[in-house]
Amino acid sequence: MATTTESAPQETPEALPIGKIEGSDVYLPDAERIGAIEGLLIDKRSGQVAYAVLSFGGFFGIGEEHFPIPWKKLHYKAEIDAYEIEIDQEKLAGAPRFSHEAAYDWSQAEGRQVNDYYGVPDIF
Repeated sequence: MATTTESAPQETPEALPIGKIEGSDVYLPDAERIGAIEGLLIDKRSGQVAYAVLSFGGFFGIGEEHFPIPWKKLHYKAEIDAYEIEIDQEKLAGAPRFSHEAAYDWSQAEGRQVNDYYGVPDIF
């Protein structure tokens, strides 16, 4: 079944289609761009967004790393039409990550590791 522009999800004042979130820039509070949202991980039980996968580094995607960030740590900033995360460069440098080239098998244990690192309660 083909999707037409009329039937595709549209942005509302309170909701964005996933296609608009993926590719969105992510900034630090000092307005430094640190990457973009590569994808989203949805909790199967609640249906809520659990993590955004932030990508940055590399050159034309080569050597790029992916950082799963708890969704609760990102804040949408309408004035810049992007997301912001309050984290310093040192903490981000030590954050859990996986390479673009690696096959990644997300597990509850890895989810707990990410949540512990960012100081958020377990989502699962």
